[in-house]
Amino acid sequence: MTEPTDKTRPSSEERNAAVRATITPLAPGERPRPLKIAVAVCVLLAVGNLVTMVAGVEVSGEQNPAGRALVLAAALLLMAIGMWAREAIAVLVFLALLIVTMLFAFVGLLSGANAVALIGSTVTFTLSAWLFWTLIRVLARIQAPRQ
Repeated sequence: MTEPTDKTRPSSEERNAAVRATITPLAPGERPRPLKIAVAVCVLLAVGNLVTMVAGVEVSGEQNPAGRALVLAAALLLMAIGMWAREAIAVLVFLALLIVTMLFAFVGLLSGANAVALIGSTVTFTLSAWLFWTLIRVLARIQAPRQ
C-alpha cells in the first residue's frame, strides 16, 4: 500500500490565484501588439466595407446596401476606438466576433468546394484563432486591478 502524502493537490481557486498573480496590468498608454492588430483589423474591415459599397461590388449576387454598410462600418469603427481606449467590453465584443468568424471558417473547411476555398478557410481560421488566443491575455491585463 502507498502511504498518504502531506501534499494535497491545490484547489482550483488556489490555481486561479496563482495565475492571477502572474498577470500584470497594462501600463498607462501601453497597447500590446495583439490589441493593435485587432484595432487595425476593425479599421480595415470598416474601410473595406465602405469601399465595396461605393464601388458597387456584388457579393452573392446582391449589392452591399448603403444603410447596412454604414451601420457596420460605424460599429466596427466604434469597436476600434473602444479597443484603442483599452475598454474591456470592446475587446470582449471583438473576441465574440472572432468566435463567429472561426465557426464560419470551420464550416468552410468542412464544405470547401475547391482548393482556394479550403486554403482561404484554413488561413481565416488560423489567424482568427491566433488573434483570439493572444487577446485573451490582453483582456486579462486590461481587467487586472492596479497594485
